[in-house]
Amino acid sequence: MVGSHQGPSSVVLGKGGTLYHGSRNSEGPPVLMKLGSEAGPVLWKRDWQTKGPVDMVEIGGSLHVLGWNSELQQVDAATGKNEGKALDLLWPGDVRPGCDDPVSSYGIKIGADGENLVVAYRDHNLLRWIRPKSGAVVREFALPRP
Repeated sequence: MVGSHQGPSSVVLGKGGTLYHGSRNSEGPPVLMKLGSEAGPVLWKRDWQTKGPVDMVEIGGSLHVLGWNSELQQVDAATGKNEGKALDLLWPGDVRPGCDDPVSSYGIKIGADGENLVVAYRDHNLLRWIRPKSGAVVREFALPRP
């Protein structure tokens, strides 16, 4: 179980039927956990030090965790350990969300195209493809409220 205040805020299926689930706000219970399947066992968990996820995606051997603070942390999918420094995905000029903001206030969602992250900026009508490790922009596409 994740989260002690609002429950799960993000769930994603990983390779081989693994399941990641996380909560953006927690005191005590983990904020992020990887299970071998929907019935367990727990393979690893992260506690309150992680800014609780509002979205996640697995690419290769890494899990990319979008925290409530609009920062994207790359995590080793096998161990749950951080891989490098977090990327700041906050749109210039936007106010950084807080952990108690309603889920609807989070204007960023993430996906993947197999090797790149695809970042949807709902309030800025833009899809942006970025390299996961460097944060370099590969391309952009205008789209109303992606």
